[in-house]
Amino acid sequence: MPLNTESTLTADGTEQTVWDVTTGTKFLMGQIDLQLMQSGDTVVIKRWIKVRSSSTIAIEWYDTYVDAQTNMNIINFPPLSPVSEYKVTLQQTTGTNRAYDYKLWEA
Repeated sequence: MPLNTESTLTADGTEQTVWDVTTGTKFLMGQIDLQLMQSGDTVVIKRWIKVRSSSTIAIEWYDTYVDAQTNMNIINFPPLSPVSEYKVTLQQTTGTNRAYDYKLWEA
């Protein structure tokens, strides 16, 4: 059965896992909605992968988003080739904690 999940994560100031797929991933894509960010908000999003089952999970990509997002409201995670583990985290480091909608699915 294809993986397909969507929900909302409410930031609490800590680094929170948006999704963590640990059972031998296929081609996965995802989105996080940053439309609710306002002036004074800062969010750090990281993508972690484990290349082999014997590897240690490590940050493969990250970015920091500041203030209201006017040019790009939706963060798209393009298809990632199969890896042993795939995790995305979100941390709101400043501002009022917001709710972030997200979706993950197999390509």
